[in-house]
Amino acid sequence: MLFRTSSVLAFVAVAIAQADPSINTPAAVVQCQPAQIAFTATRTPVFVSIIPGGNPGAAPLVDLGQQNASPFTWTANVTQGTPITFQIRDSSGAVAYSAPIIIQPNSDSSCLGTQSSTSTSASGSS
Repeated sequence: MLFRTSSVLAFVAVAIAQADPSINTPAAVVQCQPAQIAFTATRTPVFVSIIPGGNPGAAPLVDLGQQNASPFTWTANVTQGTPITFQIRDSSGAVAYSAPIIIQPNSDSSCLGTQSSTSTSASGSS
């Protein structure tokens, strides 16, 4: 019985550790429109970047920098039709990824080629 309880506790600890940090996959991200990005992490700050969809370890397309609060808002300065994945790295170096999504079309292209901007309701622009 003791072995079984210990095994269950070890499994739960591993499952919890694998979920930290985590970053949610937004339902839709539209070119040049704000997208709300939510994450969980017990070790902050976290560093968020956007990589080519489904390519862990790839060079970032966009670096969203240090984030201290969730959720935050990002103006999607990536061209429509581009597959992306959100990558989060916590202060201990642990990394997690969202599911891949495709940037949705929009006739507004004014943000393309500009520096990324993010904001939170509490801290303003970062």
